[in-house]
Amino acid sequence: MLAEFRAIAELLPDALLLVSRAGVVLGANEAAGERLGAPVAALEGRALVELAGDPSLAELVASWLRSTGPLPGAFTLAGRAERVRCEGARLPGPEALLLLRLVAPEQPGNFALPSEKLAALNREALHRHTAEAQRERLIDELNRAVRLSETFVAVLGHDLRNPLGAVVAGATLALRRSEDAKVRGHLERVLRSARRMARMVEQLLDVSRVRLGRGIPLTRAEIDLCELVRQAAAETEPSHRQHRFDLRLPPRCEGDWDRDRLAQVLSNLLANACEHSEAEAVVTVELRASSTSASVAVHNPGPAIPPELLPSVFDAFASGAEGRGLGLGLHIACEIAQAHGGDIAVESAPDRGTTFTVTLPRRSAGATARTMTPLPQLLDDAAGPGRAGGAR
Repeated sequence: MLAEFRAIAELLPDALLLVSRAGVVLGANEAAGERLGAPVAALEGRALVELAGDPSLAELVASWLRSTGPLPGAFTLAGRAERVRCEGARLPGPEALLLLRLVAPEQPGNFALPSEKLAALNREALHRHTAEAQRERLIDELNRAVRLSETFVAVLGHDLRNPLGAVVAGATLALRRSEDAKVRGHLERVLRSARRMARMVEQLLDVSRVRLGRGIPLTRAEIDLCELVRQAAAETEPSHRQHRFDLRLPPRCEGDWDRDRLAQVLSNLLANACEHSEAEAVVTVELRASSTSASVAVHNPGPAIPPELLPSVFDAFASGAEGRGLGLGLHIACEIAQAHGGDIAVESAPDRGTTFTVTLPRRSAGATARTMTPLPQLLDDAAGPGRAGGAR
């Protein structure tokens, strides 16, 4: 019992004494020592009446030992005029030990046995453990639901590519063979819509790859980034004929990059620059290179991005409400830059326009951690054995 008392009493702020039937102090905690003005070692082994210097305390001890519940009392400290309030009760068990609680002047007389307080602590700990376990279970369920959703989008997007490819191929063939201007107009609209849908599907697939933890797949080769910038500007210009591109490029800038993925990044940044600036505006593209890295800055003089939107400009679906798409272009551009071991940043201020800057290392060291398993294997892994070998 003494060992249990010491283990429990040190956890509680109350000043506690464990007293034998004969009135000898068997144990005390630090709080009791501070209350009585003596070290714990000086308290243990001494008669309680010696510490108190109050003969009436013997009657109190006897009444406490007969009681099954806490009874209040008071005594005067030996050599001091201070009156100490206390509460005592007999502990359950054959030893007939007494638990005495010394009440500080400002402390309420709300007595509870250490075993009861320990039980309360255990209940609180159990409640916290149960709440934590429930929280972890909810998080696991949410993670499974999100992963199932991402897998579903990946499978759906993959399976949509075949019918979309058939629509594009059929519309292209019909457009070549038709000479009717009205029919050709309808076919051109079908072709534009199908290609736009195909781009959206590819964006969804890219986001699913990232969300499923596989990253953006890269096929690296030695390419000239200057040539790629010129090509992206030439491909963007027909859709934005009211804008002009000012390309500020060095003679060459070669590096180990994925051509198609960087073309995707550049096309997105150039199209965004045109869409968010007025007609006849000049979009400036500046490429700077060092021995280890290259950076491409795309600037448009249009209205500034609101400051509250800047922190989330690269988030998925952040700008889809504007009606230009799903709001995935900048998010995927950021993922592609990071897959190369680089990054993308934005600066925007009134009267200065907006500048997106992509920074890339010229060599692939340290960037392979974000490359990914090819999509067919990803879909087979996600769908399980029953799905392997399905439609491509």
